[in-house]
Amino acid sequence: MLKNANGGSASIFPPVIMERAEYQRMRADEVASLKDEIKSSLTESSQMAADGCDLYAVTLEHNACVAMRRLIEMGAL
Repeated sequence: MLKNANGGSASIFPPVIMERAEYQRMRADEVASLKDEIKSSLTESSQMAADGCDLYAVTLEHNACVAMRRLIEMGAL
């Protein structure tokens, strides 16, 4: 691995490109996490509604809506 003058790892890419790639990876991970949260909340909500726990089911549906809103605000949905 290449080292720069500060002893850190050097790259053939300029720092801006690396920062953009890192940001895109971080954003993709966040989008995937939110989508998984939505799926699990809605699945659990259905199970709770079937068990008669309607208040808890509504809370889970609300959590899924909040996650969907975050995706919309991020422009990922």
